[in-house]
Amino acid sequence: MHLCRSEPCLCRYEFASRAGRTIDAANAVGTLKCPDLLGSPSNGNTRVAAALRMAALSLRRSQTALGAYYRRIAQRVGGDVAVFATARKLATLIYRLLRWGQPYVDEGAQAYEARYHQQRLRNLTAKAKDLGYQLAPINA
Repeated sequence: MHLCRSEPCLCRYEFASRAGRTIDAANAVGTLKCPDLLGSPSNGNTRVAAALRMAALSLRRSQTALGAYYRRIAQRVGGDVAVFATARKLATLIYRLLRWGQPYVDEGAQAYEARYHQQRLRNLTAKAKDLGYQLAPINA
């Protein structure tokens, strides 16, 4: 543990890491904001990790924002990676609930997909503009 805002606590990176995700110091450089995690990796709590993975796996067919997140990651990089990514997201949500009392309000799968679609459209528009092109919608 380290001092976070002048009081001893687990930061969200440590919480997710100790919940079962092993952090490799060589791969963590530049991706994590917590400098105290750049030491040796921890083994974590395997029971908590197993519970988080089981919960993440149950989100496969769920019509929630977390379920849509799982399906999007699984489509892109595979189901095994999606289970770990969703478990880490769940660990972060649990940490926020325990640390600050911030409740999780599900936006639903359709709202998540719409937000993701708008984000992709913004990114594609910016890339096209950088290349000197302009995107135009197809009128159906």
